Amino acid sequence: MGYQIRTILWLATFLGTAGAALLLRQTFLTLLDLGEGTYRWARRKLLPRGMAWLREIEQEEDLPDEAVRRAALERLAENPLAWGALGLVLAALLHDPMLSPAVLSVAAVWGDAWYTLRMSTRSRRMDEDAGNLVVQFESRYPILRSVTRSLSAALEALPEGEVRKAVDATLRRLRLSQDAAQAAAPLLHLPNPIASRFGLLLGSVQRTTPEVMQDALAQLREDVEDRLALRNEMRQDLTTLRGTVRFLQAVLLAGLGVVCLVPSWRGYYTDGSGHWMLYLLLLGVAVLGSLYVNAEIRQMEQ
Repeated sequence: MGYQIRTILWLATFLGTAGAALLLRQTFLTLLDLGEGTYRWARRKLLPRGMAWLREIEQEEDLPDEAVRRAALERLAENPLAWGALGLVLAALLHDPMLSPAVLSVAAVWGDAWYTLRMSTRSRRMDEDAGNLVVQFESRYPILRSVTRSLSAALEALPEGEVRKAVDATLRRLRLSQDAAQAAAPLLHLPNPIASRFGLLLGSVQRTTPEVMQDALAQLREDVEDRLALRNEMRQDLTTLRGTVRFLQAVLLAGLGVVCLVPSWRGYYTDGSGHWMLYLLLLGVAVLGSLYVNAEIRQMEQ
């Protein structure tokens, strides 16, 4: 009997060790894949933003100090992490089991909503400016037969903004006799598919004939018109969706105010760690839902 018990214990130990090893291996592989995916996402999303930020710093060196400070404050207000940091500071100052998580949640949701609104405005303006650039260049290139002169003429029709700055930088590089592919880098770094495709066309102008270039520009202009038409069709639906989300967020804020200020509700959620953890769980679900919807809105507008 003792031998059988030892055999069973040995088998159980062996199987448990093997199962733990397999579990650890699978966990390691999963974390490795997650880390690799996070690195690729960060490189794809953050590197262009970092390059754009560096270019903005270079362009702001000649601006007055007041304009530099205003631009820095605008960039800070557009950063959701800044709102999250502000929420952490306010939560630490309040040091309240109900108000601190509520303030942190409101700061996170508000910062992400403001970021979504700014990105929506930026994306819409870049689409319009990039589409105007394509139309202006496509109408002048068959006549002028020069990329530099056509781009210079198109630049005069563009309003102030990121697209105009990128076109101006491209023109300066072309006038310095840089290779077209290198000169078009400012357009390629813009987070806009229209500007990126136009930059690719400019980069390949030395390897294509004027006829092929005109056909490619005509096709790009048609794609631009389709994209702008689709954006106009989606605008009403997105406006309705954003309004619904903001209404639900307002209801959530009102509910937080009631829970935090009404003594009976406040006493219920602060009476025991279980009720307080339920309060945190509900807050977390609401915040994650808001962040997810805002991320989907940003994805739809790209």
